[in-house]
Amino acid sequence: MDPEENIKNLLPPRQVIFQKEKRHVSKHHGAVREEQRTYKGAHATMGYARTPVERPSNYMKTHHRDSIDKVVSETNKAKAAAVQHHDCNRRPALPKPVLYPPPDRDKGRINWVDSNVEHMKALSPRRPDPRFVDVPGGDTQDLLPSGLFPRYIFKKNFGQVPAYLQRRQEQLRIEREIDEQEEALRTSRSSKADDAKDDISLLTEQERTAMLKGLQTNLREAQRQLQSLPVVCETNANKKKRDMLEQTVSDLGRYIFLLENYKVAIKN
Repeated sequence: MDPEENIKNLLPPRQVIFQKEKRHVSKHHGAVREEQRTYKGAHATMGYARTPVERPSNYMKTHHRDSIDKVVSETNKAKAAAVQHHDCNRRPALPKPVLYPPPDRDKGRINWVDSNVEHMKALSPRRPDPRFVDVPGGDTQDLLPSGLFPRYIFKKNFGQVPAYLQRRQEQLRIEREIDEQEEALRTSRSSKADDAKDDISLLTEQERTAMLKGLQTNLREAQRQLQSLPVVCETNANKKKRDMLEQTVSDLGRYIFLLENYKVAIKN
């Protein structure tokens, strides 16, 4: 026989019903609802009117509600302070701040700083500044900045050459040395040019024409290579080649201009 068989298993199971606990309802619920219905709903927008109303301008002025809230809050605070009970004792008050140094610190002592200052003033009284009067009964003015007193003789650099003149003399000396060197260089070049005049001869018309044709051919070839380069040169090789071709075109154009407009001499 099956040990789990039981006659009670043939009976239908009883349905379990869970009973909810009662929801907590405040004892003031009815009073709050009545207050909300009676008072707040009737004055939700306009508020309470003043009684008696003297003029229409006295009805709900600006910030009138703020003054009412302030009175209500102060009244509630006073009521709360009256019924509030403290189980512990009140804390002692904070001690008063102590002045430092105390006012009675130097009583019966000598202030040596002030006494020394007074003593030095007594020993060396301050001389008054020199002044003068321009005309009898006129204004009094300072003598030193007026220019009537030879104050400059007391300067440390009195009788010496000013610094700006010394700098100017040094610049003139350097300029003279540079001029002398340039003159010597021009003299040596002119002497060398006179010696080399015998070795120089002018180009003939046939030589000048042949040289012009060769330069123009090279110029066209350089321009063709320059135009065949890409529009945007991004690599270093293309940039270097473009710069070299531009320099070549510029040099060939200058040489052609010189041959066409000037006489050219060559050294034998």
